[in-house]
Amino acid sequence: MRKLSVPTGKDWENVRQWRLSCPEALRPPYPLTKYEQEEHYLDVVASREAKAHTRWWMYGPDCALGLENLSSVNRRAEISLIVNPKKRGKGLGTLAFKALLHEAWYTLGLHSVYGEVYYCGALGFWQSVVPSVGGTGVRIPHTKWWDGQWFDSWLFTILCPLYTWVPLQRRMGADRCDPHFDANV
Repeated sequence: MRKLSVPTGKDWENVRQWRLSCPEALRPPYPLTKYEQEEHYLDVVASREAKAHTRWWMYGPDCALGLENLSSVNRRAEISLIVNPKKRGKGLGTLAFKALLHEAWYTLGLHSVYGEVYYCGALGFWQSVVPSVGGTGVRIPHTKWWDGQWFDSWLFTILCPLYTWVPLQRRMGADRCDPHFDANV
């Protein structure tokens, strides 16, 4: 598995350029200026104070991914992922997604990761990868106004696989959630 790295200011300018290729998928329905992107990098990505609520990484040079709205109380965060348009459709997003979940579960100790994707955005990608790791989603009508019409959203959540083992482990006599627990032993 490729290592996640901390993004640089140059990486973040590349991310701004990638965003320009998919404005329909973004929450702010307008392109960020170079100044706004630099401000976001300094205030959120590179800020020590923001690390309590937001974490961003690069997965190689062509994918940025993040966990935002981190909640230490509820141990959950919202996932974000953007891939260089020239590298889309080649499996990079799926690999980065799995690396980010690994970070969420094993480094940050999160209980769940959630997200929202618009039906006018990268819906196919998310509806493929989320169920592949046991996640579920629901369609919410009319959540995004884009290009003169309303689009629905797909809200999804993924539980840490460690926590899906707890009922089985308790039945088998295990007293804690252990990722290496083998029910066949």
